[in-house]
Amino acid sequence: MKLGPGAKTVLMLAGVVIVVAGLKLAASMFVPLVTAVFITVVSMPVVRALTARRVPRWAAIMLAVLLDLTILVGVGALVGGSLNEFYERVPYYQERMAALTFDAAQWVDHHGLHIDADRIGHAVDQVGLMSLVADLFQRLTSLVSKALLVALLVLFMLFESGPWRIKLAYVLHSPTQDLPRFAVATKEVQTYLVVKSGLSVVTGGLCGGWVAICGVDFPLLWGLLAFLLNYIPTLGMFIATIPPVVVALVQFGPGSALLVLAGYGVINFTLGNLVEPRVMGRALGLSPLVVFTSMVFWGWLWGPVGALLAVPLTMTIKIVMANTEDLRWAAVLLGSAEWFAQKRQEWEDPFEVERRRSLPPPPPTP
Repeated sequence: MKLGPGAKTVLMLAGVVIVVAGLKLAASMFVPLVTAVFITVVSMPVVRALTARRVPRWAAIMLAVLLDLTILVGVGALVGGSLNEFYERVPYYQERMAALTFDAAQWVDHHGLHIDADRIGHAVDQVGLMSLVADLFQRLTSLVSKALLVALLVLFMLFESGPWRIKLAYVLHSPTQDLPRFAVATKEVQTYLVVKSGLSVVTGGLCGGWVAICGVDFPLLWGLLAFLLNYIPTLGMFIATIPPVVVALVQFGPGSALLVLAGYGVINFTLGNLVEPRVMGRALGLSPLVVFTSMVFWGWLWGPVGALLAVPLTMTIKIVMANTEDLRWAAVLLGSAEWFAQKRQEWEDPFEVERRRSLPPPPPTP
């Protein structure tokens, strides 16, 4: 029996639901695996650079994995040590927050608007902003605790990256057409991850340095938070700004908080609006709606790690779809208007583009 369009749509939606349910149930397995895939993609240029200097491939891979493992363990040690100090100072921060809330309520009451300071202080204590930040880092360290597993996965993936082209040529129906598309998609994903990682390192270093200059507690922790959340366009740096500004407010007062906020704003504007478009270009852009939706979806699916990986995952899916003709429509829906305008010229038939250029311009409208 031949299925109609409606039945095919229902089957496709059912398949999507089954896949999402599987990803949700197997999150403990997929999160380290997907993390290892992204680390492998970022590590490949290191392996190529070492082999270009006549380092044996196996030695280059081992050095790259050792570097990755050192970074993971170092991040875990940094987060663990900072969290211990952070937890010790949470009562002090809560006490200072209550005092600031009381002073603010008195100032507002002095100007004719009565506010119950006790109720506001109780609400602030219930929200427990500092505890929420600490809990976020605590959950992120669960992935770092699996550093050995991730490192082993990266090791095997790097060793297997060589024969993949031969295997794909054998599996694909049209290797001469499909292999170039696969190479383009892989190159775009790799370029995005490498450039974004480099910019995130610079962002984290500048933010941590600025917080240290301002004298705010835990500058390394806030620099690491800026590095991680910089993978999320726009929203990421907004979220990364809140904890150090709150700590500066509690520790020193409104003036220091405004100073930290101004520094973060300058760093974000300079790197996000001036440097990143020049280095990376806008060809890999995602729609702002897609960025927010992907954060919500992947965060629900895999927790805080999923929220951090949301944009790289969605970007990878979009790049693969953009290089697959029958799925290109989905990439258009995910991409930004600027990205679509650039890609549209690449996808169009060059003869049709030339024909349109040869046509006379339309008459002016009256």
